[in-house]
Amino acid sequence: MTQAANLQEDSHRAALVACRLSQTTMDIKPIRTKTNHRAALRLVSRLVDLDPARGTPDGDMLDVMSTLVAAYEAKHIPIALADPIEAIKFRMDQRGLVPRDLQHVQAEP
Repeated sequence: MTQAANLQEDSHRAALVACRLSQTTMDIKPIRTKTNHRAALRLVSRLVDLDPARGTPDGDMLDVMSTLVAAYEAKHIPIALADPIEAIKFRMDQRGLVPRDLQHVQAEP
């Protein structure tokens, strides 16, 4: 299957899922592939744009799909931990601090 055909199929799947949003039951399936993940991200994005209230069918769908996306990403898209020194330097830069600003801070023995 070509990349264009895959994208069209993904778009079609996302549209079908979006059409189900107005139904009272949800047809939710696990996210097992990158294609499923992309379709789920598009659906979550559309739902976020709708800003549904909690407890509504769209709000429930957003909650469930967000949970599924987070679970898939935690398992398949690892995030490397930042180097502690680089993290401190980054935060200092965000706050406009220089090393001299930290002279009064001492590590506990």
